[in-house]
Amino acid sequence: MKLVIAEKERMALNIAKALGNYKRIRRGFVNIYQLNDALVLPLKGHIMNYVTRKDLTYWNYSSVDKILEDPFSIVKVMSAKGYYSAIRSLAQSCSEIIIATDPDEEGENIGLEIIEVLKGIERPVRRLWLTTTAPSDIRNAFFDLREFNRNVALSVEARRKIDSITGFAGTRELTLRLRKDVVSFGRVQTSTLWMIVVREREIKSFIPVSYWEILADIEGNEFYHVSNPFFDSKLALEKFRRISDARNFVCSKVDYSNEVIHPPRPLNTAEMLKAATSMIRISPSRIMFLAERLYLYGRITYPRVDNQTYTKSFNHKANLERLVKGRFGDYASMLIQQGLLYPTKGRYSEDHQPITPIAPISEINDPAATRLYELILRHYLSLFGPDAIVGLTKVEGKIEDEMFKAEAREIKERGFYKVSYHQPKEKNLQFSFMRGKATG
Repeated sequence: MKLVIAEKERMALNIAKALGNYKRIRRGFVNIYQLNDALVLPLKGHIMNYVTRKDLTYWNYSSVDKILEDPFSIVKVMSAKGYYSAIRSLAQSCSEIIIATDPDEEGENIGLEIIEVLKGIERPVRRLWLTTTAPSDIRNAFFDLREFNRNVALSVEARRKIDSITGFAGTRELTLRLRKDVVSFGRVQTSTLWMIVVREREIKSFIPVSYWEILADIEGNEFYHVSNPFFDSKLALEKFRRISDARNFVCSKVDYSNEVIHPPRPLNTAEMLKAATSMIRISPSRIMFLAERLYLYGRITYPRVDNQTYTKSFNHKANLERLVKGRFGDYASMLIQQGLLYPTKGRYSEDHQPITPIAPISEINDPAATRLYELILRHYLSLFGPDAIVGLTKVEGKIEDEMFKAEAREIKERGFYKVSYHQPKEKNLQFSFMRGKATG
């Protein structure tokens, strides 16, 4: 019998469903999914935390010094004691422990907590690494179990210790100095707050500077003076008055060119947050919450990733065939039929595949989650091209002796823009002289 320990309830359920018939039993407040040859136990994130030693619970300046100087001033304790007894009792009846926490550094650190709980119980420990929750991927991952990466787990542990020491000591110091109820201090929190303060001071100290622009209406097209913007009002007004009654525009130059726009790079966490905050207009924390839901429901791959290059083993054809059944299925079919199966590449980081839709969306009645999924889907489909071509027209000419210019953008071939959530802006120019007539 194997004991599989997941980080979240939904992931434990996904694993149980993928492995076969199961029944849910409850031990205290802990759910356990029982199969013929495995028990799946879900946690609720970290089960251990750092606190100060009991003799340092009283807040004074002496305790601040001891926290900073004494390496044993903080101790690690169970923050969820019900899980401690559940893990130990189940492990004693199982032959192997499989850690199935999230496939990232934090998940590896939670795995370290599990190993610490198991101290004294000698059982083989392996790591299940899941970047998707598709049942077939879960089953295949059990045939490719990894060794637990203690170095990664310890690097997170070091960060947690530093956070605890600086947080405990700094919070006490500030609270005692400022004589407030509690003034919170944190290694990341306080430095981020300082960046916000600096930016707010810049905004408040900003002094607006007036400027002027001269625009000309030429056959219904908006032209800009080449010297815009003007910071000298007298100069701007002088030039405007000199040409305000003019009726002739003498075109001196018309340039035509094409701009080739390549598909975007694969989606990582940073790019997803940037695109989603702009397109969906919800907070980054809400976006990550929704992305986690989509991952746990088996609709996308793991959403916390830096990588922007797919490995050679990723089967894009098979993935597109799954997506044919959902939104933009016609476009996915076109990619398969035309053999457009090679996505663009971006920055490579050896962690996970880029954020990828792996199944049509269903069973999530959240409009924001649906919009986020559609953004991820559109982005993925756009990776395969083809290029888009935008025609550029630049026109220059004079009104009296003042130079004006205008630019136009027209999409000639939409390419990947047929499916991309981002659409380029178009601007047309229409002139009689561009149609072969004389200007007057």
